[in-house]
Amino acid sequence: PSFEVANTYSKASTVVTHADIAQLVVPKWRIGASADYERQTHDGSSLRDNDYTGLGASAQYLGFGPKIVPRVGFVEGRRNVPELQNESYRSTDYFAELSTDAYWPFWGSIAYHTRGKGYSVNNPIATNFHRDETGPSWEVYLSYRSHPRITWSLYGSYDSVNSSAPNADFSTSLLLAGVSYRL
Repeated sequence: PSFEVANTYSKASTVVTHADIAQLVVPKWRIGASADYERQTHDGSSLRDNDYTGLGASAQYLGFGPKIVPRVGFVEGRRNVPELQNESYRSTDYFAELSTDAYWPFWGSIAYHTRGKGYSVNNPIATNFHRDETGPSWEVYLSYRSHPRITWSLYGSYDSVNSSAPNADFSTSLLLAGVSYRL
C-alpha cells in the first residue's frame, strides 16, 4: 500500500532505490551522504503515480564504540505527481538516531524525526494551496540473530501530522515483523 499521495491508502507498486556513502573524517566521527529515488504506480488509475527524489547528509559519533552509536542528519526531498500537481510537495526530514548492539545477538535503534511537507500549489482555489504539514515521527527497529543465517526483525513507527489545512491533522502507526534467511 501507499500513503504518500492525498494522505490516503491505496494499492501501489513501489520501486525504491537508496544509496549511502560514509567516510571517517576525523577519529570517532563519520560523515555520510545519501540519495533516494522512489517510483510508485497505482493499480487501476495513473492519477496518483508519482516519483520521489531525496538527498541527505548525516554525522555519526563512534567514540562510544559499537555499544552506543548516535547519529544526526537531514534529508531534503520532492515528490512529483504529474497528473495531480495539487499533490506534489517538497519535504524536509531532520532526525536523531541512537543504535546499539550492547546485547549481541540483539541489535536495536530508535529514531526521532521532525518532518515537514510544503505543497507548491499556485492555484488559490486548489485544496492544497499554501498547505504545510509538520510533525514528529518515531521509529524503533529491533533484530535478533538466532543463527548465523537467520535474523528476526521487528519495526514500528508512529507519525503525528499537523496540517495547515482545516480538519486535516492525523496520526498513523505501522508495525512490521519478519524473518530473513541468508543463503
